[in-house]
Amino acid sequence: MISSLRYSVLLLVLSVLGVLCPVDVIHADYTTVVIGDRTWTTNNNFDIIGSSAAVAGGELRTNIPNFLPTLRNDGPNANLTTITDIYGLTHESLLGIHPETLEWLPKLASHWIVEEKEDHQVFWYLIDENANYSDGTSVTADDVVASYEHIVDPD
Repeated sequence: MISSLRYSVLLLVLSVLGVLCPVDVIHADYTTVVIGDRTWTTNNNFDIIGSSAAVAGGELRTNIPNFLPTLRNDGPNANLTTITDIYGLTHESLLGIHPETLEWLPKLASHWIVEEKEDHQVFWYLIDENANYSDGTSVTADDVVASYEHIVDPD
């Protein structure tokens, strides 16, 4: 029951986001692949963003002048720019947008499906099997659902 509720909440949130961010404004050369009984979309045909000389890893130190009431970037007490900065450094989105071409890019999700309904869209995401946390633990669909539940939780 709870698992079903989690996925319903996730699909609701993603459907609302789909209404606010229509996907037909982006024209890119996406690749499709059939996995199981579904045709998934991905984009592995984009120019690399950033310097090829960049070194992975390292340490970032910063000063946070006040105690933060929360670490989420939406909801109660989430109106500090420091929270947004920390969130951007510690959370990855399902998809990104290329800053120059505006193409959808895979991030946590390696593939996606957009189902067009009569009055809304439904989004499906396949979590990249190589997505993991800094300690090596794999990212799962349940982790993504928990993140969205945290965003919509009123407390």
